[in-house]
Amino acid sequence: MTLSYSCARFSGALRDFTWPLIREHLHAVVLMDQIWLSRLAPKDVRHPLLLPPPVFATNRDTAEYWRRCDVYSEDRFTSAELLLADVEKDHRRPDRQGGRSWLDARSRRYRIDLARHGLSQADRAGAKSYRCG
Repeated sequence: MTLSYSCARFSGALRDFTWPLIREHLHAVVLMDQIWLSRLAPKDVRHPLLLPPPVFATNRDTAEYWRRCDVYSEDRFTSAELLLADVEKDHRRPDRQGGRSWLDARSRRYRIDLARHGLSQADRAGAKSYRCG
């Protein structure tokens, strides 16, 4: 039998899976997740991992950076951080409004839109609402 969870895999006979062994592997998985969260996860809405992968065109050096940053191995965290820095350097540009926005390889600009599209009048006014169902 093999048990696996993303970055942890251990094999053996079912009788060999003891709680201390399982706990040890679960702790390793949680630690790896904590490292990823502290080093690579988006900290705000301007993070490059939140750009839409199907439509945001990167250059050849940063192609598929979303997949390349989905790492769960300590030896790959540093290369993923460097890759995100390259994405920032290559695609984050000043815009005409005095801020900075993302410019993809096809010259399409992505920026934070505070217009709050898709919200009802009540939601825009800050009224509380509840959904049932």
